[in-house]
Amino acid sequence: MNKRNLTGYESVAPEYYDSARHPTSANFGYASELLLREWIRGLPRPRGWTCEVGPGRSALIRTMARDDLDLNKLVLLDRSPRMLAYSAAWFRRGARPVIADALRLPIRSACFGLVVASLGDAYNDPQFWSEVSRVLQPGGVVLFTTPSFEWAVSFRERSPEAIVTAEFEIMNKTSVLVPSAILPEERQTEAIERVGLRVASVGHVELRALDSHSVSPKLMPERGPHARVVTGYRAFKLAHGVRNGSARFSPRRARPARLTDTPAPGSNRSASTP
Repeated sequence: MNKRNLTGYESVAPEYYDSARHPTSANFGYASELLLREWIRGLPRPRGWTCEVGPGRSALIRTMARDDLDLNKLVLLDRSPRMLAYSAAWFRRGARPVIADALRLPIRSACFGLVVASLGDAYNDPQFWSEVSRVLQPGGVVLFTTPSFEWAVSFRERSPEAIVTAEFEIMNKTSVLVPSAILPEERQTEAIERVGLRVASVGHVELRALDSHSVSPKLMPERGPHARVVTGYRAFKLAHGVRNGSARFSPRRARPARLTDTPAPGSNRSASTP
């Protein structure tokens, strides 16, 4: 089997949502949507602009009631044109596609009231969190999920390079490595709060929540029904006297797409929506 160097999701995109070929990704995606659905249900209707980073098939749209989401004020941003193309139907209904690197968002500051990143381990980098803090309005909310660290240390310890990467075997028998930084809960919380955000709650989805879904052997079901599959972080930007909804979306150098709950660790804060 051929092996390539670290790459992005563009080469994986054509088959990423093929649950027969990539059941682990399908399990992670379903678990992430379960957590997002629970959190979004408790949020007020978004005011102003919303952004989903790395949407692919858009977990946000799939989990949010259609009447509560203004597609004309939704930005779907992905570095991979092929992944972004999975949301083509929503662009025809008003959502704005932007092809850009999550570490350098081509968006003006204090623009969004809500940022969502489902399975954002591919760009879980200090620069990403600095960018999220910059584009969020004061009081704005970010919802971020990754595969659980508990799973990562159990499965990925088999390969030193797998600490910060994920491996996909694609149809041509090539093994592709993509970035995938999964941190322990306390370190992830520190990374988020270091840039002026406040983690309100941390949530987990366990294996038993996958119920009737076929569980991938890579999730190691022998760990038991209470083993964690996905972990999510709900955080908000600390307010500094600026009212929500005061900023307008204005992309900087953004090129259009070409389409064919538990409280935070070490905190006494409530898990209620800020």
